[in-house]
Amino acid sequence: MFHKHTVILESCRDNNGGRSVFRMALEPYATELPHVHTLFRELFYVESGSLELWNGFGKVHLELAQAMSIEPHTLHHYVAGKTGATLTVTLEPGNWNAEQAIRIMQGLEREAAYAAFGISDADQLLLRAVIAELSDAHFTGETKEQMDAFLSPPEAEKVKALKNALLAHYCY
Repeated sequence: MFHKHTVILESCRDNNGGRSVFRMALEPYATELPHVHTLFRELFYVESGSLELWNGFGKVHLELAQAMSIEPHTLHHYVAGKTGATLTVTLEPGNWNAEQAIRIMQGLEREAAYAAFGISDADQLLLRAVIAELSDAHFTGETKEQMDAFLSPPEAEKVKALKNALLAHYCY
């Protein structure tokens, strides 16, 4: 579902909330849907491979040792290159909830539990809604329409329940 493996290099809990730093290993052509963050700036630094990054103003091709900063409220998305990419991603200021989303994804990956959320489109949307809420990802276009239609009051309760269960199971 996510086509990436992410580890936390530096937690905002260790630097007075200044930043959260992650390393993301992206499979070839892994992508993220267009979205906006409102709470933090996101800095992408390419450690290996390449990345096509749309930053709200156009497409930028990033290769080894190149970086791009995405300011809050800037629509963006990306696609990894044909050999994939390894990125350092820094959120400024740091965001504990985004770190929790990563811990949940790590736990699901570790337990090979992603498949359990791939059974139906509703399951995928439910998990995406939890991760999006925690990581301050506000989608646009068709994805936003799907999420809005999906998140009627009964479904919103399911999102809340799943979020609480995942936080209790995978986060400290």
